[in-house]
Amino acid sequence: MFRGVTGSEAIFDNANLYRSGFVGATMERASFAKADLRSAALSNAELSQADFSAAYLADADFSGARLQQARFRGAFADGAKFQNADLRDAVFSEAILNGAKFDGANLDRADLRGALGLTGWQVCSAKSHAGAQFDDSLARDVQAVCGNL
Repeated sequence: MFRGVTGSEAIFDNANLYRSGFVGATMERASFAKADLRSAALSNAELSQADFSAAYLADADFSGARLQQARFRGAFADGAKFQNADLRDAVFSEAILNGAKFDGANLDRADLRGALGLTGWQVCSAKSHAGAQFDDSLARDVQAVCGNL
């Protein structure tokens, strides 16, 4: 649908983008606040500083996407795929992340405080999580699973 499109600072707030495709798109600083991106394909997209606040991201595929400083505040991201994504400095406060996949992702300095449904196993599957911020209970879980906070 939007494969390979370029649209920095584009606004998709409240849009119905269910099952849409943004594979390889370049959309820095785009806003998807409160958008429906369930089952959307956003793999290998450039989405640095994008805003996904309160977006519905269940089963969305962000594999290999560049999401540095992206905001996922309050997003519903159950089952979302962030494998091998660059999530440095991303904000996931109050996001719902049950079953989200972070295998091979870079979570360095990500703010995961207040994220719901996130486990130590999910965090430890990431390639790196240096400097990531956690609630105390998640920090203990990450320490127990990874042993290298």
